Amino acid sequence: MFANTSEPKQTAVDNESYTDTELEPLRSEDEWAINSLKDGKSPGCDEITAEMLKASGEAGITYYHKICTKIWKTVEWPVEWKRAVFIILPNKGDLQLCSNHRTISLISHPSKIMLKIIMKRLENILETEVSKTQAGFRKGRGTRDHIFNLRNIIEKFREIDEEIHRFHRLF
Repeated sequence: MFANTSEPKQTAVDNESYTDTELEPLRSEDEWAINSLKDGKSPGCDEITAEMLKASGEAGITYYHKICTKIWKTVEWPVEWKRAVFIILPNKGDLQLCSNHRTISLISHPSKIMLKIIMKRLENILETEVSKTQAGFRKGRGTRDHIFNLRNIIEKFREIDEEIHRFHRLF
């Protein structure tokens, strides 16, 4: 997946560590992913809910661990997991306008197990690889923070009657 240009990154889920980004999913990752699914969410086409997955206990964790391991090795996503139900919900305002509607997608809860594992691994890698100044698409940070900072800097330059082109040199 990633070229190994430095020493391997360590990542941990539920106190179990691994250093290889290509390592197949650990059972503890599957267990973590199942337990972190949100209750009360609508199921996808397969009608499997998060509550059903959690209630399956150790047998369910073992079953989905085998599925996730197979997907990881074959790089083939099950067809059922690729299907989604799209629902259009109205927002406030004139419902004749398309802009006053939003779409939600109901995907298979079992597919969310694998998606959570992939997402967690990528988050852990990106936290060490991406610059600390990068804000977009990072947990607890946002581009709005950068925009706010830039506006403050511009205002300070204007307060001291400094020309904005000098501000450009900072970046």
